[in-house]
Amino acid sequence: MIESYQDYMNRSEAAYKAEKEIIADKLKEGINGLEWLVLNTLVDERRSHSLKKWTESVIVRMCGKEPLELFMEAVHLDPTAFYDRYKLNWYVTFDEALTYLSLLRDRDYDRYFDVLQEFYKK
Repeated sequence: MIESYQDYMNRSEAAYKAEKEIIADKLKEGINGLEWLVLNTLVDERRSHSLKKWTESVIVRMCGKEPLELFMEAVHLDPTAFYDRYKLNWYVTFDEALTYLSLLRDRDYDRYFDVLQEFYKK
């Protein structure tokens, strides 16, 4: 059965809203909520490549701002405030932050633990 474009858009919008609500709820939980999001992030080759490209483009564009600093800001700012401050898409940045943290957790748990602590020092 062929679905109409409007049905597709309605389903996509519902999924987007649900994802937004889950992220917001988990971020309200603090470090435990962020860790839950990291643990539920599946990193594949596409996501690893995306993180690399995003990092390269941000370093060029945001001279002097480290990607990790932007990840920390994305955790603490809402999408509008983040965009107003950095002119970067919050959702893309947050997605890249989850990818980074997931990779870090797998490769160097001690550093991952320290980074999570840094996220919530503020």
